[in-house]
Amino acid sequence: MKLQPHIAGFQLALRAAVAAGVSLGIAQALGLDYPIYAFISAVIVTDLLPSQSRHLGLRRLVATVLGAACGAALSPIVGPGPWGSGLSVLAAMLLSELAGARDAAKVAGFICGIVVLDHSAAL
Repeated sequence: MKLQPHIAGFQLALRAAVAAGVSLGIAQALGLDYPIYAFISAVIVTDLLPSQSRHLGLRRLVATVLGAACGAALSPIVGPGPWGSGLSVLAAMLLSELAGARDAAKVAGFICGIVVLDHSAAL
């Protein structure tokens, strides 16, 4: 049975909202320095079908960790400007390709770019 588009959209929004709230709460309870990345990851990995979320979730989670690590490593080296941000996205996506996570490379690039933009500015 196919869901009506507005029902499917509501269902996806509700699942993403619950996942985001729960992940943020867990990250804060664990005292993580940057709970926003748990929040972002939860929204990114949520799909309409739970089976699809589980199937792609691990790859997207690995890509999030890869992107965050790449961004943390590059933040002191590249600046938050257009060139530094672009180079950091390139690096994260190429590392994802090398790690065999092509379908999650955009997530790694996205997270890496956010880290570089946010944390390079603080330096």
